[in-house]
Parts: sequence; structure tokens; C-alpha cells
Amino acid sequence: MPNAIEHRASAFKGGSVTCLARVIDADGDPIVVAHIASATCVVELIDANDEDADVAVAGFEDVDLTVANVVYDELVTDDDRWTVDATGYNFCHTIDTTGEDGSPFLIAGREYRVTYTLGPSTGPVIIVRFRVKVI
Repeated sequence: MPNAIEHRASAFKGGSVTCLARVIDADGDPIVVAHIASATCVVELIDANDEDADVAVAGFEDVDLTVANVVYDELVTDDDRWTVDATGYNFCHTIDTTGEDGSPFLIAGREYRVTYTLGPSTGPVIIVRFRVKVI
């Protein structure tokens, strides 16, 4: 049974972040492009006093992602950005800061939650979350 993990990351104020993870399905196998029908992303500013009151950042609510751009069929093991283990990752997404909305990470000293929702062709939805500290 997969474990729920909120990955930690950091970003500079006004910058971006690349989110890397090894994502497995309900059977414990690494996900592959053919088994994921949809992918979305939301960035929320975490309310330090009440995490139930987190607020989605304008322009970064339910952003549709192209599955083939964020999910890999093979685990990537030759990327120096991945420092977790030698097994590798199969999910990678860089928050787009080049659009009209710019960066979602605008308040130094605050934390943001980046939540990816992966909709498999069959089986339960897969949630991948990152907690980003802005410096």
C-alpha cells in the first residue's frame, strides 16, 4: 500500500520550483503515461493559523497538465536534481512562471502547497503534494 507523503521544497520569492516524485499506483507499481488519463495542478497559499483556510493562488487553480509532459514510463535515475535515492523518479513538473500570472510564490517567509491530482484510467485518484517554503 502506498504511503501519503507531502514532499518538501523551497523557492525564491517570485521564482519557480520543479517538483520531482516517484509515484506508484494502488498496486505499488510505478505509474506510466498509458495508465493516467488526466493531470491537474493547484497552488495554494497555506494559512499559518488554519490549514483548512488555504487559498488557491489566482491563475494557478486546477491547471490542466499534459500527462505525457509530467509522467515518465521509465524511472529517471541520471538526473542530479533527484537526491532521494538511486531508484529514481517518474513524475516531474516545473511551475510555469512565464505566463501573465507570473510566479505563484510571491510572499517570502510563507509556505505554499502544490497539489497534483492524477486521474488513472482505472482505479483511485492519485494525489501528489509538495509543501514549498518561499525564501
